[in-house]
Amino acid sequence: MITLLLTSSPCIEGTPEINHKNGFKRLLLLNSHKRMSCTYITATPDDYHENDGHVSAFRDMLERIGFTFRQFRGLDRRNILRARDIVLDSDMLILGGGHVPTQNRFFMEMGLTDILKDFNGMIVGISAGSMNSATEVYSVPEEPGEALDISYKRFFPGLGLTDVQIKPHMNKCRHATLDGLRIYEDISIPDSVGHRFFALPDGSFYFQQGSIGEFHGETWLLSDGQMKKICEDGDVVSI
Repeated sequence: MITLLLTSSPCIEGTPEINHKNGFKRLLLLNSHKRMSCTYITATPDDYHENDGHVSAFRDMLERIGFTFRQFRGLDRRNILRARDIVLDSDMLILGGGHVPTQNRFFMEMGLTDILKDFNGMIVGISAGSMNSATEVYSVPEEPGEALDISYKRFFPGLGLTDVQIKPHMNKCRHATLDGLRIYEDISIPDSVGHRFFALPDGSFYFQQGSIGEFHGETWLLSDGQMKKICEDGDVVSI
């Protein structure tokens, strides 16, 4: 059974420390065990220097809260041909943050969807990694030009781990604009017609294990052109 912890960000902003809000640390440790094998799967498959830095930083961060690892590896273009062996030898996967379509293409290139059918462990999603975990990904435009590009695909297949479509970093994006458009009022809220997007600020997350599906912390539902808060900080709501 796969345990999902899908975050906007697992860190306290501006620090290399785990955000303890809403029970995130407790659930992380509850679903861990001694001498784990962890793999960080990047969203930047060709930026080896950045990837190595993330692997080191996340290992240090998790060890500071009590994790122990028999190994902690990164997965990028350098070892994509061994992706199946690396993933299935892991107890925990971290799906990194970055540009959603770029990461999705890398996931599809390595055949991660099929590999995960044989995986039993914990998956921690960060921003793009959380978004790409969905059966259908909602990839809101984020880079200049994407909001006006009629060829930019906002919906495409993901890893199929959950039906939940997450919009991360609400605390940073709620009043932001892109290409002269408001990300929420002009893009995501209209796109929500016929869909259900869950907007999370940093510090909130989605937990899924078996039949359990819960949002922890402040959560907003965007659906059918409307937006409403469904969970307060410090609370839990099941879906």
